[in-house]
Amino acid sequence: MNKKVISDIFLNIISLSISTCILQLIVYPVISSNVSISSFGKILTIMGGINVISVVIGGSLNNAQLINQKFYENMDDYYGDFKLLLYRYLFLILAISSIIVNIPLLNISIIEKFSLLILVFLTTLRSYIPVLWRIKLNYKLIMFHLSLIHI
Repeated sequence: MNKKVISDIFLNIISLSISTCILQLIVYPVISSNVSISSFGKILTIMGGINVISVVIGGSLNNAQLINQKFYENMDDYYGDFKLLLYRYLFLILAISSIIVNIPLLNISIIEKFSLLILVFLTTLRSYIPVLWRIKLNYKLIMFHLSLIHI
């Protein structure tokens, strides 16, 4: 393997490690020390649900565009139909999330529901947007992006 490939792999591993370490060693312990065990469990459950919904959809769109990019390079519209797909998925995710946050079992306020919907929206975008850097193999920007979102 050439040095560029090894460097890119290393940067990708470092960026994922930084974001995971910040979340697991700083963010979650700080939250758990400031809320009850029950509330912390609720927070982890909600974050797990948000990640399942947002990361799966955003990441899937990200990978689909990355795989099909050669097809779209010859078109006038560089993004092809991925903008439209992103808008549709965002609408669908927000609609489904709106139903989920209104489940009485969650027992959360209107402000918390609205905050969760914003978080779902932003998490989905966070999962999709790096495709532009992955297409251009710019792992430095991916590392910066992953580090920045956890600060």
